[in-house]
Formats: sequence, C-alpha cells, structure tokens
Amino acid sequence: MPKKSMLIIAQTYKVLNNLRPGDSLVFKKGEYKDIQLLLKQNGSSSKPILIAETPGSVIFCGDVKVAMYGTYTELNGIYFTNGNRNPNQWKSHGPGLIAMYASYCRVSNCAFNNFDEANSAYITTSLDENGNVPHIVALTIVVLRINLPSIRLLT
Repeated sequence: MPKKSMLIIAQTYKVLNNLRPGDSLVFKKGEYKDIQLLLKQNGSSSKPILIAETPGSVIFCGDVKVAMYGTYTELNGIYFTNGNRNPNQWKSHGPGLIAMYASYCRVSNCAFNNFDEANSAYITTSLDENGNVPHIVALTIVVLRINLPSIRLLT
C-alpha cells in the first residue's frame, strides 16, 4: 500500500473515534484499499453520524470490512469493487462485508460490483454484544453484484 494511502487511512481511523452525533466523515473521491471501519460512536435520531461522499466516487477495494456498532449511523455512496476476502475465512452465515450490529443503521447509495467470490453476504444484521437483534435498519438504493464494465449511481 502506498505511504500516502496508509496515512489517509490512519487519519480516518483517528477521526472515526472522535465522531459525535451530527458529525460527518466525508471520504474524498478516490480508492481506499484494505480499509477496516468500525463505527462505534452513536448518532441520534435528529443528528445521525454520516459516512458519505458523492455516490460512486469513493471506491473501497481489497480486504474491506465495515462494522456498524453505533446507533443512527449511515454508510452512504460507497462503491465496493475488486475485493479479495479469503473465501476460507468468511462464513456463509457470519457477519457480512457490512455488518450492522446496532439499531437505526442505514446503508444508502452503495454498490457492490465484482467484489469477490467469498461465500458470504455483502450486508448483514448481527446480534450486538448483549445478544439483541438490531431493529429498524434500512437499505436504500443498494446495488448488489452487477457484472458490468462500469456502474453509475444516480441519486
């Protein structure tokens, strides 16, 4: 991984830990390889924490994982492609590429195109640390596994 990319990802991890209700973490246009996001902070119903960019201009590739542990968090506008999850390490009924552990999470305007061949879901809900099932989670305009040379997301 190029040094500049490592620095950007390290800065992203630092910012993630300091997000508060109503804050936004906006990824700039570009490709982010091997990013592992753990969204632990809680938003609120009137001030969700938003991870966003112009839909389709931010690409997550490589060994990617997004775990949404905080309530009222949203992942918006990410294009997942050219992934390389190891099929032997991903359970078919385990947490997905995006795992929602908390209630009131949303995945919007995201696409998964030729991501990988792992026998695992791209998006899942999972029990939280207390064994509770998340409720009221939303998927909006999510495109899964489209085998086209390119994709354009419309809002």
